[in-house]
Amino acid sequence: MRVEHHRARGGPFRRRRGDRLEMTLPLQRIEDLFAPTGLGPFDPGFERSRDQPGIERVSGVIELERPKGTVGLTIELDEGADADGVQERAGTAVRRWCARKGSASRDDLRRTRRDGLRVLAWGFLAVLVLNGLANQLDESSDDVLQALSAGLQVAAWVTLWVPVNLLVYDRWYLRRDRDAADRMLGMEVRVVPAPPVSPGASAGGDAPR
Repeated sequence: MRVEHHRARGGPFRRRRGDRLEMTLPLQRIEDLFAPTGLGPFDPGFERSRDQPGIERVSGVIELERPKGTVGLTIELDEGADADGVQERAGTAVRRWCARKGSASRDDLRRTRRDGLRVLAWGFLAVLVLNGLANQLDESSDDVLQALSAGLQVAAWVTLWVPVNLLVYDRWYLRRDRDAADRMLGMEVRVVPAPPVSPGASAGGDAPR
């Protein structure tokens, strides 16, 4: 997959909405856009294939680049690029995938926030209880009880890791997925025939598809 940046004029440290991100995705068939190729080492074209569906590779680029300007996707097909309506079908399918992905990410964000707040409340309660027990044990001169007190203090703060993970890290990944899907909704999709491959290219390793 090839990625090209077309920068608008302006300062190099500004995110400009006039920039354009162009992606070129080589595929054997249009169906490979949403499903793994299923090719094995005995199949022609295996060396250029990827197990990951093409749309997920596109989404990964969007998540990494986080473009502010326009986005274009050119799909180079080995087979079926000249079929009637293939470009329209591809564009419609991409928009459907993005709409479903964005909707699922929003649902997961709401669910994660609800669960995180609920677990956070229980976590604070556990911290109070465990720290209270630890303080009582800490007053003892027994080394075993003091070691147990230290362990309870550690356990008290470890209980907060789950709500922190839900409310901070998990939500960050879900927002990233949502934003990428929303950005791809307006992406321009083109379908073209794959350029001819020179006879010696496969021996040297084509760009992975």
